[in-house]
Amino acid sequence: MKLAFIHFAKAGGTYVGNYLNRHVFEPDDYVSHRNPGRDYTEAQLLTIIKNANDKTFLHNHHFNWSLKAVDQANKSGFLTFMFLRDPKELLCSLYFWSKDLVENGFITSLFPQDLIDLKAKEDVAIPFKKHNDWFDCVFNKHSLDLSINEFIRTYIDESNIGCKKFWHLPEPIDQIQYVAEFNGKNFKHFLYKHFNLKYKPLKERVNTSSNKGYEYYRQNGDISESTHKLFIEHPEYIKYEAYLKK
Repeated sequence: MKLAFIHFAKAGGTYVGNYLNRHVFEPDDYVSHRNPGRDYTEAQLLTIIKNANDKTFLHNHHFNWSLKAVDQANKSGFLTFMFLRDPKELLCSLYFWSKDLVENGFITSLFPQDLIDLKAKEDVAIPFKKHNDWFDCVFNKHSLDLSINEFIRTYIDESNIGCKKFWHLPEPIDQIQYVAEFNGKNFKHFLYKHFNLKYKPLKERVNTSSNKGYEYYRQNGDISESTHKLFIEHPEYIKYEAYLKK
């Protein structure tokens, strides 16, 4: 089976990849494609899809899958799939994950030097300068200067183009064959339906953060009720209802 994983960042994708690698790919000699430079371009995806054999695993983050690439993968016999996460929990996770990386000194390719040196503006709506409409939001040491409330308001502000890409549903979502919230029940169903595998959870988890969950910070008052209202009434948040809690 040819597999194309549309990896929604901070939605259990590392766990999914590790599980498939351990229980599907290793015993079946799969050819695994994941760009060590983070992601493939559309042109690279199309080339891999065109030349793929029947045991190919293609992995790219959701914001770098185009309509054309997903459509071509479907036409070429790939199973295209993606797991989602409630965006409230996703943004909490992203906030603490980035803070943990910065605080612990793990500055990687996610942190270009010109971003590391940025100074946050007082205006929360646009706290960092533009960087090709991409890393204009949080990935630098000054993310530590934002409260979680400010961070969430920044990300749900539609003027922050780079921020939108981290939590908005990807454009080709209607063409992706399997889309579900990542949880034990849905992952169990996915494994049994497509691989005839019985799910045995992995004991270890990686790429986690110190996040305690959205409701914890809301109840503490760290996330204001006005921010919460803005979030749950956001048109993009409402779109998630078609995919979550199935």
